[in-house]
Amino acid sequence: SFHCIEHVLDPKSEIMRISSLCKSNGIFLLVVPNASSLVAEDSFSTWKWKAWPNHLFYFSPQNLRILLDGSGFEVMEVYSQVGDSDINDDKRVARKQLRVKDKDMDKELKALYASNKGQELVVLSRKRAG
Repeated sequence: SFHCIEHVLDPKSEIMRISSLCKSNGIFLLVVPNASSLVAEDSFSTWKWKAWPNHLFYFSPQNLRILLDGSGFEVMEVYSQVGDSDINDDKRVARKQLRVKDKDMDKELKALYASNKGQELVVLSRKRAG
């Protein structure tokens, strides 16, 4: 599910429907904009992925875990990345908020994404057996 769940009226029902289609131990990959990214936290009101009424819901690693767990999935891995976002936004906010110098930017962006502060979240989960 790549950039879909934020567009539906009832994400819980949609995830439950996906769960019903998966076999036991089946893999579900979910990708969404990250509302807890450094860029979103810096300027949520102007964040380009705050696209209401296109995006009806906004997700963080925490609320995605709750949603998936309550829908019969076990979260195996969560990470963030640049994805569809503009890396220049990440760099701008890293300079502003973290005082990152350009020479250190690649290293700092890797750390930013590893700490789930990139603008796109990727969640790998497995349907629980039984």
